[in-house]
Amino acid sequence: MAPQHGFIGGGGPEARVAPSAQGASDPAGAAGAAAAGAAPGASANGAAANGAATRADPGDERAGAAAATVAAARAARDSTPGPPKAGAFFDLDRTLMAGSSGVFFAKAAFETGMISRRRLARDLYEGLRFRLLGSTDDRADAVRVRVGQMIAGVPVREMERLAPRVLAGVLPRLYPEMLASAYAHQDAGRQVYIITAASQEMAELLAHVLAFDGGLGSRSEIRDGLYTGRAAGPFNYREGKALALRELAEREGLQLAASYAYSDSESDL
Repeated sequence: MAPQHGFIGGGGPEARVAPSAQGASDPAGAAGAAAAGAAPGASANGAAANGAATRADPGDERAGAAAATVAAARAARDSTPGPPKAGAFFDLDRTLMAGSSGVFFAKAAFETGMISRRRLARDLYEGLRFRLLGSTDDRADAVRVRVGQMIAGVPVREMERLAPRVLAGVLPRLYPEMLASAYAHQDAGRQVYIITAASQEMAELLAHVLAFDGGLGSRSEIRDGLYTGRAAGPFNYREGKALALRELAEREGLQLAASYAYSDSESDL
């Protein structure tokens, strides 16, 4: 702030001249004039003092400049775009866990009388083939058809009650290294999701138990609290999984170019 100067009272010089000329013929008047002459001087000194008081303190100027600098730095920081919002996506079977989660679903279904022993044996055989050889398009489609037939007419509540049995088989087979990677991504500010061809219910349940940000699986149609046996969307496999991932990224504002994905198979590419 520019220094301000106080106004020096008018009539100061004139007040000094007139009394001096008059005092030569009238000592008393001269004395009075001298006294009167002193008053303008005193007034001038007071005005000068006021002027000094109104000048800006250099220390205040420096403090104001520092505050302005801090404010400018904060504004620049707030306007600078941060790192892109990204995610980390984990396939479930043979990636986040050893083998197939479907095996443990089949065991739970058998234990509760939902499927026969023969059906269990077939599912266990398919699970072993998947663990050793991976999946193919034909086998993946066949599995989805069988699961649809199995759950047709089953109440949703009954399927939900299988969760403890399924988790008892899945959780011990999770790879600790993969969990560590997932949590490292979360600690770095990325959202972590399970994306699997297994059921949406399995994906959501496991994501909740593992404290992930969410799970995407294959959805089955439900009417009046019962599974119809029909699909409720694309199979979360190959193009279906890529579509689900893109939709999730758009919904959550995730930049796929800055994201990470983990899988055991080229079918997830």
